[in-house]
Amino acid sequence: MNINDVSTPVVVLRGVESASHGALGILRSLGRLGVPVYAVACRRRTAAFFSRYCKGKYVWNVANGHAERSVNFLLDVGRKIGRRAILIPSDDKALLFCASCAEMLREQFQFPDVCPELIRELSSKEGEQSTML
Repeated sequence: MNINDVSTPVVVLRGVESASHGALGILRSLGRLGVPVYAVACRRRTAAFFSRYCKGKYVWNVANGHAERSVNFLLDVGRKIGRRAILIPSDDKALLFCASCAEMLREQFQFPDVCPELIRELSSKEGEQSTML
């Protein structure tokens, strides 16, 4: 794969403390291509922080119930990076947060539009279970 412009930074956002390695995979894949990748996670000992491709590490829990403070924290991260970055949520909680606060986050970040209600329905473990044929 030949990518000509790898200058746009990426922020990988984790919203839960579980042992998911999705964020680490994103960091490694983009970092190997030369993309500057930053990580935001809710604890200091997350695997992504230990990747050699992680250009910056930020500890914050976006699922803490304080959306306005979380938005302000992420906007500060974007300002520190110095240019508008792509924001990649790596779990359901982070995706729901980004969708719910999209208008404010777009000041510093780029990401696709996603419907918060759809995310809630698809990620709910309590909702109706569909049957597979």
